Amino acid sequence: MGVQNLHTINRKVNIQINMAATEVLGRSFSDALYERYCDFESTFDDLKNDCDIVFFVGSSPKQTESGLILNASTVVLTDERISHVGDSRAVAISCSHVELVDISSNAFSDWHEISLLLSSLPHVKTINLSFNPFPSNLHILPVELQWPNLNTLCLNGSHIGLEMIISLLLSSLPHVKTINLSFNPFPSNLHILPVELQWPNLNTLCLNGSHIGLEMIISLLLSSLPHVKTINLSFNPFPSNLHILPVELQWPNLNTLCLNGSHIGLEMIVELLKKTLNLEELQICSNDYTKISSDYGFQHESLKRLYISNNNITDWQSICRLGHLFSHLETLIASDNPLESFRSDDDVNICLPYLHTLSVDKVQVSEWDDIVALTKLPCLNALRIHLTPLLKPYQKDERFFLLLGYMKNIIKLNGSVITANERETSERRFIRYYSQRDDKPQRYFELTEKHGNLKPLVDIKIRAPYLINVRLIYNQITYDKEIDVRQTVQQFKKYLHEIFQIPLTRLRLFYVDDFAFSMGVGGPEELKYPRRVLHTYNIHDGDQFHVDLKPDAPKPQHSNRTADITQRNKKSTDGNTTNSSTSSDDDKTNISIEISPFSFDSLQKLTEEKSTNNNNQTTTIELDYLYPSIEKNIEIKVNDDDDDDLLLAAAAACNNIKTK
Repeated sequence: MGVQNLHTINRKVNIQINMAATEVLGRSFSDALYERYCDFESTFDDLKNDCDIVFFVGSSPKQTESGLILNASTVVLTDERISHVGDSRAVAISCSHVELVDISSNAFSDWHEISLLLSSLPHVKTINLSFNPFPSNLHILPVELQWPNLNTLCLNGSHIGLEMIISLLLSSLPHVKTINLSFNPFPSNLHILPVELQWPNLNTLCLNGSHIGLEMIISLLLSSLPHVKTINLSFNPFPSNLHILPVELQWPNLNTLCLNGSHIGLEMIVELLKKTLNLEELQICSNDYTKISSDYGFQHESLKRLYISNNNITDWQSICRLGHLFSHLETLIASDNPLESFRSDDDVNICLPYLHTLSVDKVQVSEWDDIVALTKLPCLNALRIHLTPLLKPYQKDERFFLLLGYMKNIIKLNGSVITANERETSERRFIRYYSQRDDKPQRYFELTEKHGNLKPLVDIKIRAPYLINVRLIYNQITYDKEIDVRQTVQQFKKYLHEIFQIPLTRLRLFYVDDFAFSMGVGGPEELKYPRRVLHTYNIHDGDQFHVDLKPDAPKPQHSNRTADITQRNKKSTDGNTTNSSTSSDDDKTNISIEISPFSFDSLQKLTEEKSTNNNNQTTTIELDYLYPSIEKNIEIKVNDDDDDDLLLAAAAACNNIKTK
């Protein structure tokens, strides 16, 4: 255990010592690997490293006599400024089970370091070296350098030269199956490849945005890629005009061809199709096509999947012509085209007899008759359509049942599999929807024969039980409001503070159960507990909340009572018999107003009168100015200063009023 701790400490010290050199030379793969996957003794703040969220993925490394071994099969160290391998022995031990390594967007520039890294990763099958600053010139690799297990290599955006690619594939990657060389500035002119250059195992090649010329592609496919099945040439500036290919040129094994964003002409596409008779998938999106011609004089019988999204096709007749060009088409992805209709004079049973999957999202259709036209496709069972002017006025659930109601053979809509229950529910809603309308489609009568004439459902508006209509009263101001009883008393007081503009510290709140009060079995209840939830008071519609103000806090007195008595005695001795003008004015002030017996002023007056008498004495409350018609004296036994006694006094006055 001590040796392990010493090893950990030494590694941390070495990392700290080399921090200055790291800024210039870059970090090592072994150090970055250790910090990301093995350094569990670091504090959380060290691991967080100014990030808001930290993810811990996978199980902990296994400690062996030779060192730590990762249990994960994938290592991802992107954007870590890694420039060299570091401790290759530690890498070989830790990554003995690793099969995929992603070190894209780092600082690798020396192929010897890559050779050393791959030599330390005996079981790696996929490595991503994209966006590393490798030199573009040829670098001769050692003859003995072999990576027999590597089958996928990614070198996107690495500015690597074509000669280096050839050297890699010839010398060190005899069994590679997939290579991604997108966004590398390869020469656009013809480059004659060596006759002996053969990659018989390569079946997937990606050259997106590499500015490679069509002649170079032909040379590659003819000479070195006899067994390639998938090739992606998207976003390369191919010529839009027709280019006649040699008669002997054939790529019988090509299965998938991607030409998105290449602006290649349809005539050239047809010329390529003549050389790829076994092609099953073609992608020609974002090529600014506006219309499909009908005079190509060719029919491809093997193509099953066509992607033609994000073009400028406006008429459904062009789609039908694609069906004539690809007679066995099964999947058509035509989204992001300004299609104005799904109707044409062509018979879809002839031009699209095998089409079962159609994507027409973000088109411009605006009539339900266009949806009806799609039902004529004999094999269509999967449809994707979201954003169209036709569906915009409807809610999401309305779109769902209307589309299902019209299209009886659909089993998958917008990616969701339709269950039998969803089908029946949607058809019933379809009937009820159109039963109140004059423009009933033919599908409505077909469904009424299946489900019968259904009566419209009663439209019941169910208000959420947590919303209650109450009356808020303050100083003869009344508001009828709908409140949420899930809030606390403190939150409710803040709400009242905003409505009545009352200082929150002086706000006092009483709840009156309208029904109980009218029956004479309940009175006002003060809401004293700020964290209590309103629904615990069993509030109902029509109940009241009375708002009142607490008195201002008394000003602090800086002299005690003894000092006041001494001062008054001194003034009396000096013959100064002048009374305070303020006290005299207060004695003469007598304002008679009508106020509620539940107001805070009435209750405060009771407190002031009580303070003038001794404890255990009888207090008399004058109510002439409140209610002249009732008995003038009410006797209440006063024992303490609690606010509850004041509420009892008010309740007693209220009961006396009711008996009268």
